[in-house]
Amino acid sequence: MSFGNENLLGGFTELEIAAGLPGLVDGTDRGYLDDYDENNSDTDNESSKITDSESESETETDFLTKHEDALAKKFNPILQTVTSCLTHEDAKYTTIQALMFNEVKYIIERFGKREEIPKYCLDIVNDDDCLQKFIRGFLNKVLKINPSSAIIKEIDLLSKNLRENKELETQYNRVSKIQSYIHNKARFVNGINGHKKIPINQIRLLLATARLHLSITDLCRRDSHHLHEYFEKKQKEDSGQTDTSSSYFSYLYKKAEIHAEIEKKYPSFFEPINGKYQPHWSVRHKKNISYYCTTRTREKIEELQEIENLGNLLETKTLCLHVYFKS
Repeated sequence: MSFGNENLLGGFTELEIAAGLPGLVDGTDRGYLDDYDENNSDTDNESSKITDSESESETETDFLTKHEDALAKKFNPILQTVTSCLTHEDAKYTTIQALMFNEVKYIIERFGKREEIPKYCLDIVNDDDCLQKFIRGFLNKVLKINPSSAIIKEIDLLSKNLRENKELETQYNRVSKIQSYIHNKARFVNGINGHKKIPINQIRLLLATARLHLSITDLCRRDSHHLHEYFEKKQKEDSGQTDTSSSYFSYLYKKAEIHAEIEKKYPSFFEPINGKYQPHWSVRHKKNISYYCTTRTREKIEELQEIENLGNLLETKTLCLHVYFKS
């Protein structure tokens, strides 16, 4: 949203008013995005009727009206965030990030059920020191290593680097570094094949929990100003393009989807799990955690990704908000 313009009406610029953004707030006039039939513009009659398909769920206007107080708290931040975006891709992925953020609890529950993660693990998955707790616990309980002060410093540094993620790696690649660290410690204690003696379910639980923690950390992250230029530079180096996503979230979201698609087409050859080769075993693990959102949110994300860049940033922002608040 622009606040540098002197000609503001209710916090909106004239262009934003023309696009229908104020109407999204009160659920009335939604601007030029609505389908409009010039031969059927009797607002007192036909336009007020609800079709059979619409009667199955609340219309956007009804939803906004009924939940006005609750939505007011959620709407103002997303409105300001989306309207302040500087690029087409930013507007789309900022909206996707907001939709997913609203379902963090659901994502954790569904991920935990799918990966068979115990409740006591899920209870601390949002903690900043989640990785430290699990890695120290794994060394102590599974490898029977009592972490020294030096090892604790190693774990703290590893966890800090994985969370900061200055190399812009996907959560899957970062978790592999935890696996390597554990394997090295196992070899140190039990010899060159020590890593093969690690109980499969124990290491699986550690890596799954770490993957969830890093995914949630990425989802909840907001780029700080001093890191923005670094990430933009890194993205250009990785992609070789000048027109890159300007947010941490959007870059990693797309990168994870690309890696999952590549794995699906050209599966890696992993060691057999319990004696059974699983060619597409890592596809699910490489996917973005939007995979665990509700069906309605996944449909909205798909709709947002299909919004084409027609060169009108204001139209893109309005379309994104329209999808976000659609019931």
